[in-house]
Amino acid sequence: MRGRLPRYFVLLVAGGAMVAVTACGSARPARRVGTHTGVMGRITLGGGCPVARQVVSCPDRPFVAQVKVVNTSGRPVGNTIRSDAAGRFRVALAPGAYKLIPLNPRPNVPPAASPVSVKVVAGRYSIVTVRYDTGIR
Repeated sequence: MRGRLPRYFVLLVAGGAMVAVTACGSARPARRVGTHTGVMGRITLGGGCPVARQVVSCPDRPFVAQVKVVNTSGRPVGNTIRSDAAGRFRVALAPGAYKLIPLNPRPNVPPAASPVSVKVVAGRYSIVTVRYDTGIR
């Protein structure tokens, strides 16, 4: 029996190798339901140019904010979305009609945004822009 590995050790090593190959061997991830359908877009902040200055261009800029997704009956769908530093967001949703409700970072104080309606079609991401306004003119 000298020089031979115990049977349980051989089985343990073989099982570990199979797990490693299975985890790393697939070039294509498993397809999950709803991962290729939903809403993506940007959240921007506009209206920040003062009136007193003669500015040629005052483009909207990316804004980090939260948006609640509700269905046509007004019920929340999933978690609240938060945009990244570039104002981008993406959420997987089943096909249907939704409304994106921008949450005000400071209630009753600008900036504020209006809800955005969006229709989600199977197999696609609908692209939207949620625009917050500073109220500065």
